[in-house]
Amino acid sequence: MRVMLRGVEVVEHRADLVCPQGLVEKDQPIFRAALGCGATHLLTGDLKHFGPQMNRPEETCGVLVQTVAAFLESLGHS
Repeated sequence: MRVMLRGVEVVEHRADLVCPQGLVEKDQPIFRAALGCGATHLLTGDLKHFGPQMNRPEETCGVLVQTVAAFLESLGHS
């Protein structure tokens, strides 16, 4: 577990960044943190709130929002 956490960096959200239209307020800091740190992916199981943004980087400023399962599948780890 410690090996996996070596590459993890805690970042704060940036209130000045835009969010996808319709994203609920409680999830906006999560998206803004991902966008602000230059993340390529945002992994979430929250299909209720992030579902409309899943696999639509053209609508999420280039951030690919996916479930963990979809991300692992894209890597060939099904």
